[in-house]
Amino acid sequence: YNESYFCRRFKEVTGTTFKTYILNYRLDMANNLLCDTAHDIGQIRFMCGFSDFSYFCSSFKKRFNFTPSEFRKKVEHNEI
Repeated sequence: YNESYFCRRFKEVTGTTFKTYILNYRLDMANNLLCDTAHDIGQIRFMCGFSDFSYFCSSFKKRFNFTPSEFRKKVEHNEI
């Protein structure tokens, strides 16, 4: 398949773009790692495929309404 055909078919089947799907997958993985590990946020960002720390933080906040550090603090205090 060529790229445009794949992207069009992917959106028809899933209702979302491939780029958005991958972003959400990576953010979900980061969310799980923040809850279940003691890894540094910078390590988690890298493990989830984000090269830019500020893009990771802004994307995470847009999706979960907290920055990664705010989210981790809430998890540690059982507020989520």
